[in-house]
Amino acid sequence: MPCGLGRLTRELPATTYRCRCDVTRTMLAIGQPCRSLTGYDPAHLIANRRVAYGDLIHPVDREAVWADIRRAIDERRCYRATYRIRAADRTEKTVLEHGTPVFDAAGDPIALAGYILDLAQSPINEERELVGSLAAGMVHDLCNLLTVVNTGTELLGRKLKHEPTTLPDVTAIRSAAERASCFAGQLIRVLKSQPLARELVELNETIAGLTPLLRTVIGDRIELVVELDPQLGLVLANPTQVEQIVINLVANARDAMPGGGMLMLGTSNLAVAKDCEETGRLVRQGSYVVLAVSDTGLGMGADTLARIFEAAYSTKGSIGIGLTTVNEIVARIGGSMRVSSSVGRGTVFEALLPRCDSSDPSPVSQVVAK
Repeated sequence: MPCGLGRLTRELPATTYRCRCDVTRTMLAIGQPCRSLTGYDPAHLIANRRVAYGDLIHPVDREAVWADIRRAIDERRCYRATYRIRAADRTEKTVLEHGTPVFDAAGDPIALAGYILDLAQSPINEERELVGSLAAGMVHDLCNLLTVVNTGTELLGRKLKHEPTTLPDVTAIRSAAERASCFAGQLIRVLKSQPLARELVELNETIAGLTPLLRTVIGDRIELVVELDPQLGLVLANPTQVEQIVINLVANARDAMPGGGMLMLGTSNLAVAKDCEETGRLVRQGSYVVLAVSDTGLGMGADTLARIFEAAYSTKGSIGIGLTTVNEIVARIGGSMRVSSSVGRGTVFEALLPRCDSSDPSPVSQVVAK
């Protein structure tokens, strides 16, 4: 049950995070408030560049905290722990951590996600707002799992189409998953007005962690090629929504290749010198991290391209949150979508996400404000 991260106000010093399931708590993404909580810049904790979060936990409390988390993983439930940490200046702080294990499609634990409150500064009653907001991200991640279920049952149905005794069961599973997708879509619309917290995210790390899931999504008839820029910048965004962008663009590319083909997933840095309009969409001046998803599929004509992001328009039965919501997520964080395509020659979708250097997040704020 993957977990999203809820809205945080400036007055509430809560640190949201996503980390690996290891005793050192290797951070994949962590919120900006960690600077005031731990004394370290977020980039210092991601991938243990300078310090591991697990090492900040007081040695007396460390074993008990990890034991609680391990029990939560085994029992597939959320965890809650109060313990002490030692900040960069060696001062001790008592914190409250609330999180949940993240499982992949096979049911194996792959990450932990949640938030950490400094009890000396944060009134406990503020926790209720965070827990409520957490639901928004969880619903988005539910769509991730339903994408895998729908895709898996579709592939299984093809293999069992001549098995009259088994096929009805597969059809029933798919039908239930499609109904669940509708319910999740309704919840997303209800929770849409509640923004999710943004954190410094390494897009390459996100893609690397999603690759096994993506291979399941596209099936065995499509070749996946991943090319990641090792010098890629950071993105200030919600990690759950970044995952949604990747998964849904990949699922869209898969649907464009019913007979199989090649799907290319890449990242790069991009500097836009001045405001410009590309394929009918405005791209603001600034520095971006680009996620490119291209396919060798059916392609689209000019009329389809002009309407591809419209809420009421679809070229096929979609799974998950779809291109419309991907476009909205990218726009909300100050980015832009670009798309190019030609009939019979495939399509390229590019998500331009504002680049943020950890030492100075102001460029992103300026882009969003325009």
